[in-house]
Amino acid sequence: MRGVIERGAALLLLVGCFVDVGGEDGSVSGSAGTTTTMTTTASTSTTTTGPTSTSTGESTGVDPTCGDGEVQAPETCDDGNDDEDDGCTSACQPPSCGDGIVSAPELCDEGAANSNRGACTSSCAPAVCGDGFIGPGEACDDGNTRDGDACTSQCALPGGESCGDGILDPGEVCDDGNADLSDACVACVDAACGDGHVHLGAEECDDGNLMSGDGCSDQCAGESPTCGDGKLDPFEECDDGNAEAGDGCSTGCFKEFRRVFLTSTSYAGELGGVEGAHAKCTTAAASVALSGSFRAWISFGDASPANDFVKSSVPYRRMDGVVVANNWADLTDGSLLAPINVNEVGEVATAGVNYCGIDDPLVWSNTTAAGTILQPTGNCGGFTAINADGGNWGDAALIDGQWSHTCSGGMCSTLAGVYCFEQ
Repeated sequence: MRGVIERGAALLLLVGCFVDVGGEDGSVSGSAGTTTTMTTTASTSTTTTGPTSTSTGESTGVDPTCGDGEVQAPETCDDGNDDEDDGCTSACQPPSCGDGIVSAPELCDEGAANSNRGACTSSCAPAVCGDGFIGPGEACDDGNTRDGDACTSQCALPGGESCGDGILDPGEVCDDGNADLSDACVACVDAACGDGHVHLGAEECDDGNLMSGDGCSDQCAGESPTCGDGKLDPFEECDDGNAEAGDGCSTGCFKEFRRVFLTSTSYAGELGGVEGAHAKCTTAAASVALSGSFRAWISFGDASPANDFVKSSVPYRRMDGVVVANNWADLTDGSLLAPINVNEVGEVATAGVNYCGIDDPLVWSNTTAAGTILQPTGNCGGFTAINADGGNWGDAALIDGQWSHTCSGGMCSTLAGVYCFEQ
């Protein structure tokens, strides 16, 4: 039996003993018969052959946590575990020498204490005799372990001389009679910027390198975070390496707008869960070199835009520059300024699937126009199965509340896009 859906009218076909039709969300319950429901905001078509019930639900959010498997600023990765050797550390950052976390192929990592004159060198390898660096307990290190030259195979000065005895022996540049690493003579070598030891009175910092932009300059002077230096600091929302306004990142390094698009690819309801939907937005954004973090407008369980999105104070803008909402409050007030029907490459999506009586592009949602979860069901098993309990879609051609929810029921094999919002 097929239902013909016309907006502005509703037709209910029943087979069975008793059916009770619920509220505006299209939920149906019955004491006998099975019900298959396909609704639009304006109309409903129901065929009943067995008992079923549907109810709406609400969700509560949780604070972003490193290790929850969900990438949220300031995280750059989150694989849901604390394994340091899988490309994402327990600090939710890619491993790097100097982060204080020992990750393969590193053998040590003391963070800011890494130094070519310390126990762990600036290349995250333990200091050893013969590495060419004068490390702890060494009087010299000429890069080899041979005897008979200016430094013995044990990294000691030949003839019994030793660094720190106050006597300038062969191989020593200086010897001030102490082992102080903060004065002008460090391990019998003149203190220098980049040696990893702060020369008191001469240096403000020394991070063991001669690079600027990492908090300590190439002159061993402290650096304050600066908007426009191309480095995203904790107080910044963006930093595009310039101090120009109008390019999406303001002169104060705050976003001037957030981008939103409809994916150019359509998917069946087996999206890989909510995280899989977010990943599809990330992939689409990366395909056109969009920077920033993107999340899908999709809900299941405790996950929903209302719980998880950045509540933007600046406009949401399509890839063609058209503003769809002035801010989060405008986005979630039940109507848009323009439809979200432009994909990541700036093309307008026009082709529909002629489903639910709609010939517009459908979008996976299960989300109200306010950004909250629509139903605990109707989400293809949490967007993980193609043979599940049907779906809830939005209509990408509309600007009223139906942009987020216009159609329910049907099959999870239906192809639809995903709305993606910059965070």
